[in-house]
Formats: sequence, structure tokens, C-alpha cells
Amino acid sequence: MFVYTAMPLTLMAGGRRIAMTTDGFGRFQFDCLEPGKYTLRVEYAGHRALTTDVDARESTYMGCSFTEK
Repeated sequence: MFVYTAMPLTLMAGGRRIAMTTDGFGRFQFDCLEPGKYTLRVEYAGHRALTTDVDARESTYMGCSFTEK
């Protein structure tokens, strides 16, 4: 059985960093972002950090899954 756990996220652009935590199902939302390119970093204890590039527009649904190989 899989147990959902909140995970810390960091959204980075230039020198700006915005930190937040997912809910228990891994969902998250960053409000009031300027459109542009960002890097999203996901961390979880005991696992290596994973990153993905995001090109945010007016409203961007990522719909992605992070998996460890």
C-alpha cells in the first residue's frame, strides 16, 4: 500500500526562490507568478532531489510525475 506524504518544493527563477509543500496527495499550486521559465525542485527524505524545467504561462498545468530510476 502506498502512503501519500507531503513533500517540500522549491520554485527557482534567476535569484528568486519560492518554497512550499505539497498536500498529502502531491498536489501543489503557486499563485501570482510572472510568466517565464522556472526550475522546480522536489525533495523527499532518503531520496535524491529531482528537478524539472517549467515554462509558466498565464495558467500552467504541469501534469507530470517524478519517478526515481
